[in-house]
Amino acid sequence: MKALRNKALSFITALLLVFTLLPLLPEGVMSAGAEESKYELWVATTQVTSSNKSDILGGGEASFDPKTNTLTLKKDITVVGEKSVLDNNIDGLTINTAKDVTLTSDSKACMVLRKSATITGTGKLSAISLNSIAISVNSNNGSVKNMDNLKIENAGLQVYGNNGIYGAENSTLNIIKSNVYSCRAISSGNPIGNFKEINLSDCKIDNPSGGKVSNNSSGLVSITDEYGQVPIQVKIEAVVVCEHELILTPSKPHCTEDGNKRYYTCKKCGKYFSDKDGKNEIEKDSWIVPKTGHYMVTIYATEPTCTEDGNIKCYLCFNCFKYFKDKDGKNEIAKEKAVIPKGHLWGTPNWTWTGTKAANASFVCQRDKSHTQH
Repeated sequence: MKALRNKALSFITALLLVFTLLPLLPEGVMSAGAEESKYELWVATTQVTSSNKSDILGGGEASFDPKTNTLTLKKDITVVGEKSVLDNNIDGLTINTAKDVTLTSDSKACMVLRKSATITGTGKLSAISLNSIAISVNSNNGSVKNMDNLKIENAGLQVYGNNGIYGAENSTLNIIKSNVYSCRAISSGNPIGNFKEINLSDCKIDNPSGGKVSNNSSGLVSITDEYGQVPIQVKIEAVVVCEHELILTPSKPHCTEDGNKRYYTCKKCGKYFSDKDGKNEIEKDSWIVPKTGHYMVTIYATEPTCTEDGNIKCYLCFNCFKYFKDKDGKNEIAKEKAVIPKGHLWGTPNWTWTGTKAANASFVCQRDKSHTQH
Protein backbone atom coordinates (compact mmCIF):
# COMPACT_ATOMS: atom_id res chain seq x y z
CA MET A 1 0.00 0.00 0.00
CA LYS A 2 2.82 2.34 0.89
CA ALA A 3 4.66 1.52 -2.38
CA LEU A 4 1.49 2.28 -4.39
CA ARG A 5 1.09 5.60 -2.60
CA ASN A 6 4.72 6.49 -3.39
CA LYS A 7 4.22 5.66 -7.09
CA ALA A 8 1.11 7.88 -7.23
CA LEU A 9 3.00 10.72 -5.54
CA SER A 10 5.90 10.39 -8.03
CA PHE A 11 3.46 10.50 -10.98
CA ILE A 12 1.73 13.64 -9.67
CA THR A 13 5.13 15.31 -9.06
CA ALA A 14 6.27 14.49 -12.61
CA LEU A 15 2.98 15.80 -14.06
CA LEU A 16 3.30 19.08 -12.16
CA LEU A 17 6.87 19.43 -13.45
CA VAL A 18 5.68 19.01 -17.06
CA PHE A 19 3.03 21.72 -16.65
CA THR A 20 5.61 23.99 -15.01
CA LEU A 21 8.13 23.60 -17.85
CA LEU A 22 5.62 23.62 -20.74
CA PRO A 23 5.51 27.44 -21.09
CA LEU A 24 9.33 27.46 -21.28
CA LEU A 25 9.48 25.16 -24.31
CA PRO A 26 10.35 26.82 -27.63
CA GLU A 27 7.37 27.79 -29.76
CA GLY A 28 6.39 25.03 -32.12
CA VAL A 29 7.61 22.27 -29.73
CA MET A 30 4.34 20.53 -28.89
CA SER A 31 3.28 17.25 -27.41
CA ALA A 32 2.11 14.49 -29.69
CA GLY A 33 -1.36 15.12 -31.06
CA ALA A 34 -1.34 18.87 -30.36
CA GLU A 35 -2.75 21.09 -33.14
CA GLU A 36 -0.33 23.29 -35.05
CA SER A 37 -0.72 27.09 -34.84
CA LYS A 38 -1.99 28.85 -37.93
CA TYR A 39 -1.17 32.48 -38.63
CA GLU A 40 -3.24 34.93 -40.64
CA LEU A 41 -0.57 35.14 -43.30
CA TRP A 42 -0.40 33.46 -46.69
CA VAL A 43 2.62 33.22 -48.98
CA ALA A 44 1.56 32.14 -52.46
CA THR A 45 -1.05 29.43 -51.82
CA THR A 46 0.38 28.38 -48.46
CA GLN A 47 -0.84 29.55 -45.06
CA VAL A 48 1.98 30.11 -42.58
CA THR A 49 1.86 27.76 -39.61
CA SER A 50 4.03 26.79 -36.68
CA SER A 51 5.10 23.74 -38.71
CA ASN A 52 6.26 25.50 -41.87
CA LYS A 53 7.31 28.91 -40.51
CA SER A 54 11.04 28.21 -40.86
CA ASP A 55 10.71 27.47 -44.59
CA ILE A 56 7.20 28.34 -45.68
CA LEU A 57 7.30 27.09 -49.26
CA GLY A 58 9.97 24.46 -48.79
CA GLY A 59 12.55 26.01 -51.11
CA GLY A 60 14.13 28.62 -48.84
CA GLU A 61 12.02 31.45 -50.26
CA ALA A 62 10.63 32.83 -46.99
CA SER A 63 10.45 32.33 -43.24
CA PHE A 64 8.31 33.78 -40.45
CA ASP A 65 9.15 34.64 -36.84
CA PRO A 66 5.88 34.83 -34.84
CA LYS A 67 7.67 36.34 -31.83
CA THR A 68 8.51 39.49 -33.78
CA ASN A 69 5.85 39.16 -36.53
CA THR A 70 8.64 39.29 -39.12
CA LEU A 71 8.35 37.73 -42.56
CA THR A 72 11.80 37.44 -44.16
CA LEU A 73 11.94 37.15 -47.96
CA LYS A 74 15.02 35.39 -49.34
CA LYS A 75 14.23 34.25 -52.91
CA ASP A 76 12.04 35.24 -55.83
CA ILE A 77 8.43 33.99 -55.75
CA THR A 78 6.03 33.80 -58.72
CA VAL A 79 2.33 32.94 -58.45
CA VAL A 80 0.19 31.94 -61.43
CA GLY A 81 -3.56 31.91 -60.89
CA GLU A 82 -6.10 33.46 -58.58
CA LYS A 83 -3.78 34.06 -55.63
CA SER A 84 -1.58 36.87 -54.38
CA VAL A 85 2.07 36.30 -53.60
CA LEU A 86 1.53 37.74 -50.14
CA ASP A 87 -1.74 38.12 -48.23
CA ASN A 88 -1.46 39.46 -44.68
CA ASN A 89 -4.05 39.84 -41.94
CA ILE A 90 -1.57 40.14 -39.02
CA ASP A 91 -1.45 43.56 -37.35
CA GLY A 92 2.10 44.92 -37.15
CA LEU A 93 3.74 42.62 -39.71
CA THR A 94 7.34 43.45 -40.70
CA ILE A 95 8.35 42.40 -44.21
CA ASN A 96 12.12 42.14 -44.31
CA THR A 97 14.16 41.63 -47.49
CA ALA A 98 17.46 39.99 -46.64
CA LYS A 99 18.55 40.27 -50.30
CA ASP A 100 17.12 41.50 -53.61
CA VAL A 101 13.82 39.68 -54.12
CA THR A 102 11.14 39.83 -56.84
CA LEU A 103 7.52 38.86 -56.16
CA THR A 104 5.33 38.36 -59.25
CA SER A 105 1.60 37.67 -59.61
CA ASP A 106 0.04 37.19 -63.04
CA SER A 107 -3.58 38.04 -62.20
CA LYS A 108 -4.14 39.12 -58.58
CA ALA A 109 -2.62 41.90 -56.46
CA CYS A 110 0.99 40.98 -55.75
CA MET A 111 0.81 41.99 -52.07
CA VAL A 112 -2.42 42.41 -50.09
CA LEU A 113 -1.86 44.11 -46.72
CA ARG A 114 -5.12 44.04 -44.74
CA LYS A 115 -3.50 45.17 -41.49
CA SER A 116 -0.64 47.51 -40.61
CA ALA A 117 2.72 46.49 -42.06
CA THR A 118 6.30 47.73 -42.43
CA ILE A 119 8.54 47.05 -45.42
CA THR A 120 12.26 47.23 -44.63
CA GLY A 121 15.55 45.46 -45.29
CA THR A 122 18.96 45.64 -46.89
CA GLY A 123 17.79 44.07 -50.16
CA LYS A 124 15.53 45.63 -52.80
CA LEU A 125 11.97 44.32 -52.96
CA SER A 126 10.29 44.26 -56.37
CA ALA A 127 6.50 43.70 -56.34
CA ILE A 128 4.94 43.07 -59.77
CA SER A 129 1.35 42.40 -60.73
CA LEU A 130 0.70 41.81 -64.42
CA ASN A 131 -3.04 42.47 -64.24
CA SER A 132 -3.87 44.06 -60.89
CA ILE A 133 -2.52 46.23 -58.04
CA ALA A 134 1.12 45.78 -57.09
CA ILE A 135 0.67 46.55 -53.36
CA SER A 136 -2.88 46.83 -52.04
CA VAL A 137 -2.95 48.48 -48.59
CA ASN A 138 -5.77 47.73 -46.11
CA SER A 139 -7.78 46.42 -49.00
CA ASN A 140 -10.76 44.22 -49.45
CA ASN A 141 -11.52 45.54 -52.91
CA GLY A 142 -11.23 48.98 -51.35
CA SER A 143 -14.01 48.40 -48.82
CA VAL A 144 -11.97 48.18 -45.60
CA LYS A 145 -12.06 51.48 -43.68
CA ASN A 146 -9.62 51.57 -40.80
CA MET A 147 -6.61 53.54 -39.64
CA ASP A 148 -3.95 50.91 -40.30
CA ASN A 149 -0.82 52.04 -42.16
CA LEU A 150 1.87 50.92 -44.53
CA LYS A 151 5.31 52.09 -43.49
CA ILE A 152 8.27 51.83 -45.87
CA GLU A 153 11.39 52.46 -43.82
CA ASN A 154 15.08 52.13 -44.73
CA ALA A 155 14.06 50.10 -47.74
CA GLY A 156 14.50 49.80 -51.48
CA LEU A 157 11.15 49.15 -53.17
CA GLN A 158 10.21 48.81 -56.83
CA VAL A 159 6.59 48.17 -57.87
CA TYR A 160 4.70 47.72 -61.13
CA GLY A 161 1.00 47.08 -61.68
CA ASN A 162 -2.25 48.54 -62.96
CA ASN A 163 -1.95 50.57 -59.77
CA GLY A 164 1.35 50.74 -57.90
CA ILE A 165 0.95 51.29 -54.14
CA TYR A 166 -2.80 51.74 -53.67
CA GLY A 167 -4.58 52.48 -50.38
CA ALA A 168 -8.06 52.27 -48.91
CA GLU A 169 -9.96 55.39 -47.89
CA ASN A 170 -8.65 55.71 -44.33
CA SER A 171 -5.16 54.28 -44.73
CA THR A 172 -1.89 56.16 -44.27
CA LEU A 173 1.35 55.66 -46.18
CA ASN A 174 4.60 56.63 -44.46
CA ILE A 175 7.85 56.56 -46.46
CA ILE A 176 10.95 57.05 -44.32
CA LYS A 177 14.52 57.26 -45.66
CA SER A 178 13.74 54.88 -48.54
CA ASN A 179 14.18 54.62 -52.30
CA VAL A 180 10.84 53.85 -53.94
CA TYR A 181 10.02 53.48 -57.63
CA SER A 182 6.44 52.85 -58.74
CA CYS A 183 4.99 52.61 -62.24
CA ARG A 184 1.36 52.23 -63.38
CA ALA A 185 0.55 49.94 -66.29
CA ILE A 186 -2.79 51.39 -67.39
CA SER A 187 -3.90 54.95 -68.20
CA SER A 188 -6.42 55.04 -65.36
CA GLY A 189 -3.94 53.67 -62.82
CA ASN A 190 -2.06 55.45 -60.05
CA PRO A 191 1.60 54.85 -59.12
CA ILE A 192 1.12 55.90 -55.46
CA GLY A 193 -2.28 57.07 -54.27
CA ASN A 194 -5.79 56.75 -52.83
CA PHE A 195 -4.56 57.27 -49.25
CA LYS A 196 -5.92 59.45 -46.50
CA GLU A 197 -2.35 60.61 -45.81
CA ILE A 198 1.04 60.26 -47.48
CA ASN A 199 3.98 61.34 -45.34
CA LEU A 200 7.60 61.57 -46.55
CA SER A 201 10.45 61.73 -44.04
CA ASP A 202 14.16 61.97 -44.92
CA CYS A 203 13.30 61.46 -48.59
CA LYS A 204 12.19 63.52 -51.57
CA ILE A 205 10.19 63.17 -54.79
CA ASP A 206 12.76 62.93 -57.57
CA ASN A 207 10.28 62.19 -60.37
CA PRO A 208 8.07 63.75 -61.66
CA SER A 209 9.77 67.14 -61.60
CA GLY A 210 7.94 69.36 -59.15
CA GLY A 211 6.16 66.32 -57.72
CA LYS A 212 3.96 66.77 -54.66
CA VAL A 213 1.27 65.16 -52.51
CA SER A 214 -2.12 66.29 -53.87
CA ASN A 215 -5.75 65.88 -52.83
CA ASN A 216 -8.38 64.67 -55.27
CA SER A 217 -12.08 65.53 -55.35
CA SER A 218 -12.80 62.75 -52.82
CA GLY A 219 -10.32 64.14 -50.31
CA LEU A 220 -7.83 61.32 -50.85
CA VAL A 221 -4.19 62.00 -51.66
CA SER A 222 -1.77 60.81 -54.33
CA ILE A 223 1.67 61.78 -55.51
CA THR A 224 1.20 63.92 -58.63
CA ASP A 225 3.19 66.22 -60.87
CA GLU A 226 3.38 69.96 -60.20
CA TYR A 227 0.02 70.46 -61.95
CA GLY A 228 -1.81 67.88 -59.85
CA GLN A 229 -1.89 65.26 -62.64
CA VAL A 230 -1.20 61.61 -61.92
CA PRO A 231 2.10 60.63 -63.61
CA ILE A 232 3.02 57.32 -65.19
CA GLN A 233 5.80 56.76 -62.69
CA VAL A 234 6.95 58.10 -59.34
CA LYS A 235 10.47 57.97 -57.99
CA ILE A 236 11.27 58.80 -54.37
CA GLU A 237 14.85 59.04 -53.15
CA ALA A 238 16.18 58.85 -49.62
CA VAL A 239 17.87 61.98 -48.34
CA VAL A 240 21.11 61.07 -46.61
CA VAL A 241 21.91 63.26 -43.62
CA CYS A 242 25.69 63.36 -43.34
CA GLU A 243 27.93 64.68 -40.58
CA HIS A 244 30.42 66.02 -43.06
CA GLU A 245 34.14 65.43 -42.75
CA LEU A 246 35.51 68.05 -45.13
CA ILE A 247 38.85 68.19 -46.94
CA LEU A 248 40.05 71.50 -48.35
CA THR A 249 41.33 71.80 -51.90
CA PRO A 250 43.20 75.14 -52.05
CA SER A 251 42.82 77.55 -54.91
CA LYS A 252 45.12 77.00 -57.87
CA PRO A 253 46.40 79.73 -60.22
CA HIS A 254 44.86 79.93 -63.67
CA CYS A 255 47.50 81.75 -65.72
CA THR A 256 49.06 79.15 -68.03
CA GLU A 257 46.58 76.29 -67.37
CA ASP A 258 43.11 75.87 -65.93
CA GLY A 259 43.00 76.52 -62.20
CA ASN A 260 40.36 76.31 -59.50
CA LYS A 261 38.73 78.20 -56.69
CA ARG A 262 39.08 76.70 -53.23
CA TYR A 263 36.46 74.09 -52.33
CA TYR A 264 35.78 71.30 -49.85
CA THR A 265 35.04 67.60 -50.38
CA CYS A 266 33.22 65.44 -47.82
CA LYS A 267 35.04 62.14 -47.16
CA LYS A 268 31.78 60.46 -46.12
CA CYS A 269 29.16 61.44 -48.70
CA GLY A 270 31.42 62.62 -51.53
CA LYS A 271 29.59 65.93 -51.98
CA TYR A 272 31.29 69.26 -52.67
CA PHE A 273 30.94 72.54 -50.81
CA SER A 274 32.18 76.09 -51.17
CA ASP A 275 32.38 76.67 -47.40
CA LYS A 276 34.14 74.95 -44.52
CA ASP A 277 30.84 74.34 -42.67
CA GLY A 278 29.35 72.24 -45.50
CA LYS A 279 26.25 74.41 -45.90
CA ASN A 280 26.66 75.52 -49.52
CA GLU A 281 26.76 72.48 -51.78
CA ILE A 282 28.23 72.97 -55.26
CA GLU A 283 28.33 70.89 -58.43
CA LYS A 284 31.40 68.91 -59.43
CA ASP A 285 33.90 70.97 -61.49
CA SER A 286 32.04 74.22 -60.75
CA TRP A 287 35.28 75.39 -59.12
CA ILE A 288 37.28 75.28 -62.36
CA VAL A 289 38.65 78.64 -63.59
CA PRO A 290 39.79 78.65 -67.26
CA LYS A 291 43.33 79.85 -67.89
CA THR A 292 43.59 83.56 -68.59
CA GLY A 293 47.31 84.27 -68.90
CA HIS A 294 49.34 86.37 -66.47
CA TYR A 295 47.98 89.63 -65.11
CA MET A 296 51.20 91.58 -64.78
CA VAL A 297 51.91 94.58 -62.57
CA THR A 298 55.22 96.41 -62.97
CA ILE A 299 57.38 96.63 -59.87
CA TYR A 300 59.70 99.58 -60.50
CA ALA A 301 63.25 99.51 -59.25
CA THR A 302 63.91 101.12 -55.86
CA GLU A 303 67.24 101.70 -54.23
CA PRO A 304 67.77 100.11 -50.86
CA THR A 305 68.40 102.26 -47.81
CA CYS A 306 70.15 101.55 -44.61
CA THR A 307 66.85 100.38 -43.06
CA GLU A 308 64.67 99.35 -46.05
CA ASP A 309 65.20 96.73 -48.76
CA GLY A 310 65.15 97.80 -52.35
CA ASN A 311 64.42 95.84 -55.50
CA ILE A 312 65.29 95.50 -59.14
CA LYS A 313 62.72 96.25 -61.81
CA CYS A 314 60.50 93.20 -62.26
CA TYR A 315 56.93 92.09 -62.87
CA LEU A 316 54.44 90.50 -60.47
CA CYS A 317 51.45 88.42 -61.64
CA PHE A 318 48.35 89.11 -59.53
CA ASN A 319 46.89 85.70 -60.46
CA CYS A 320 49.72 83.38 -59.45
CA PHE A 321 51.78 85.89 -57.43
CA LYS A 322 54.99 84.87 -59.17
CA TYR A 323 57.81 87.27 -60.13
CA PHE A 324 59.27 87.63 -63.61
CA LYS A 325 62.08 89.58 -65.22
CA ASP A 326 59.96 90.25 -68.32
CA LYS A 327 56.40 91.44 -68.77
CA ASP A 328 55.54 88.41 -70.92
CA GLY A 329 56.10 86.09 -67.98
CA LYS A 330 58.69 83.90 -69.64
CA ASN A 331 61.59 84.39 -67.22
CA GLU A 332 60.46 83.65 -63.68
CA ILE A 333 62.67 84.66 -60.77
CA ALA A 334 62.46 83.89 -57.10
CA LYS A 335 61.17 86.74 -54.97
CA GLU A 336 64.43 86.96 -53.04
CA LYS A 337 66.34 87.41 -56.30
CA ALA A 338 64.39 90.61 -56.96
CA VAL A 339 65.29 92.06 -53.57
CA ILE A 340 68.33 94.29 -52.94
CA PRO A 341 69.09 93.90 -49.25
CA LYS A 342 69.03 96.91 -46.91
CA GLY A 343 72.05 97.96 -44.83
CA HIS A 344 74.95 100.40 -44.67
CA LEU A 345 77.30 100.71 -47.61
CA TRP A 346 80.57 101.91 -46.09
CA GLY A 347 83.05 103.80 -48.26
CA THR A 348 86.84 103.90 -47.99
CA PRO A 349 88.21 104.86 -44.58
CA ASN A 350 89.37 108.35 -43.66
CA TRP A 351 92.54 108.17 -41.51
CA THR A 352 93.44 110.64 -38.78
CA TRP A 353 96.96 110.21 -37.32
CA THR A 354 97.26 110.52 -33.58
CA GLY A 355 101.01 110.31 -33.61
CA THR A 356 103.80 108.80 -35.62
CA LYS A 357 102.69 105.21 -35.02
CA ALA A 358 98.86 105.32 -34.57
CA ALA A 359 95.82 106.52 -36.56
CA ASN A 360 92.01 106.48 -36.27
CA ALA A 361 89.79 105.35 -39.18
CA SER A 362 86.30 106.75 -39.85
CA PHE A 363 83.74 105.54 -42.40
CA VAL A 364 80.86 107.34 -44.09
CA CYS A 365 77.84 105.38 -45.42
CA GLN A 366 77.45 105.90 -49.14
CA ARG A 367 73.68 105.56 -48.83
CA ASP A 368 73.26 108.07 -46.01
CA LYS A 369 76.24 110.34 -45.34
CA SER A 370 74.90 111.21 -41.88
CA HIS A 371 75.71 107.62 -40.88
CA THR A 372 79.35 107.32 -39.82
CA GLN A 373 81.44 104.81 -38.00
CA HIS A 374 84.76 105.27 -36.20
